[in-house]
Amino acid sequence: LLLTMYNAAFPHVVALGQVPGTTSHRNINQFPHAKLTPGVLIFRVDAPLFYGNAVAIQDDFERFVKEHDEYSQEQGVAKTYYVVWDLT
Repeated sequence: LLLTMYNAAFPHVVALGQVPGTTSHRNINQFPHAKLTPGVLIFRVDAPLFYGNAVAIQDDFERFVKEHDEYSQEQGVAKTYYVVWDLT
């Protein structure tokens, strides 16, 4: 019961990257060959959104945007201009 409550309050979140040669986007941790798109962050939450996990998701989201801004700047793009939330 406690593990279920913990997982609901602190869900797994990931950035998605495009798999080369396809139109598919996958978890960049599970598919290391998937490429991020500079200036566009694709963010997925692997759990339902509700008031109990809103703060944790917001914190993770802000961290992902900051990291993606740094990546985008390294690739010659000023910042993250677009964010796509995959809520499937």
